[in-house]
Amino acid sequence: FGLMGLEAMASGVAVVTGDTGGVREYAHSDNSMLVPLGDESGFVDAILALIHDKKKVRCLAEKGRETALSMNWDSAAEQYAAYFSKIDELA
Repeated sequence: FGLMGLEAMASGVAVVTGDTGGVREYAHSDNSMLVPLGDESGFVDAILALIHDKKKVRCLAEKGRETALSMNWDSAAEQYAAYFSKIDELA
């Protein structure tokens, strides 16, 4: 469900991640660097950009940590339950 990026944000690091799936629930341009899946050079470019821009690293890390702290397991469990109940209704 894309939790690795959120866990990294909670640890206070800048996140470079693939722009897909569950990541879109919490990741955006203010708190991470999103790269289209399959774009290997895009990942390299994003990482190199962070190596050369310490201010951007700090900003992404701070915003990412704020994002992670705003999440909680009760809310996540409710969202998962709602999602799975919709699937059950369709079956």
